[in-house]
Amino acid sequence: MIKIVVLKENQDDNRVSFTPNDLSVLTRRYEIYVQSKAGEASGFTDELYLQAGAKIFINPKIVLPKANCIFKLSPLTAKELKLVNQQQYLFTNPYFLSHPEILKQYLFKGLSVIALEKINLASGNYRDAYQKILGKFGVITGLFYTSKLFNKNSIGRAFSKDFRALVVNYSIAAHEAIHYLLGLGVDVTLAEIEQPLINRVKDDEIFNGLIQLNANPLHIINNTFDELSKNSHQFDLIINTCDLANKNKLKITYDMITGLHNGAVFIDLGTDLGFGSDLTEKPNNAKKPYTVFNNKVCVSMENVASLYPADCSSVISQIYTKLLNDSDANQTNIVDFINANHQFAHAQVLSVDQNGKGIIVDQPLAKDLDLKFK
Repeated sequence: MIKIVVLKENQDDNRVSFTPNDLSVLTRRYEIYVQSKAGEASGFTDELYLQAGAKIFINPKIVLPKANCIFKLSPLTAKELKLVNQQQYLFTNPYFLSHPEILKQYLFKGLSVIALEKINLASGNYRDAYQKILGKFGVITGLFYTSKLFNKNSIGRAFSKDFRALVVNYSIAAHEAIHYLLGLGVDVTLAEIEQPLINRVKDDEIFNGLIQLNANPLHIINNTFDELSKNSHQFDLIINTCDLANKNKLKITYDMITGLHNGAVFIDLGTDLGFGSDLTEKPNNAKKPYTVFNNKVCVSMENVASLYPADCSSVISQIYTKLLNDSDANQTNIVDFINANHQFAHAQVLSVDQNGKGIIVDQPLAKDLDLKFK
């Protein structure tokens, strides 16, 4: 029977790869081990995982070397790296897109890495569902911190006409953020440089309906970032998003952050894809999920996710469960399914060692890292 190990996330990440409810439908076909307290930060106790049919372990040294599939969203620790081997598959969040050194460590160990970002299934994909959650929670987080900074007992200021928000780069997360902000009556500006995406926004019936309802316009600008930097002081909230399908991405600059007025908030939802601000690229301690920089609050994508771990974990768990169920529907186990369907993630398979082990990752990244294709 295929052995699956679900590791506890690092200190700065409150999520978990599987919820107990989803695991309960998989334990009949897979032998599943969950590290003790792996789901605690998301509200899932060890007892719930035991009831779902999983086995709880404390020391990874006992079960990790024997695992076929390893699930962990945050990067493996040095101790965990010593325990893995080239026969294993690691299912993880694509931190290596912005931190290539992490990917190189995995390649050195001969791991086959399945990037969560690249899992596309007929029943839905991680990116779409997760980006929707991040877009909404990015706004909620931003309004929470602006209300604190403006010494308000509520987010009432966000409903006033003088509150201005800037959303950078149109994406699924940006769509949800704009939708939410317009619904609150906020004065919203979108910064985007690709004309087809601008046209899509202008033709959006939901946006147009909210604009008419609240009598607040949606401004669209395609200025250079130098010009945006000069005007960043006008905004109370900036939300940076990113979509890998959008090739011409606007990246937040140091000048844009320093140009914000005191008390403004910057929410960075592009960090795990390598297109965030240098100020928020590394997650902060979950106990203090933001960075204060020159009296501005900067919140990274990882921190937004950790503020709402149960919701985010649920989306991730559903995608992983669907992937495992898809392999079951094809009357095979997950390892054989991946080996037989290298293109299931719509990505390239790279040769990473003499034994022919591969990593599923997109071609542009491979070229950036000087990795050779088979």
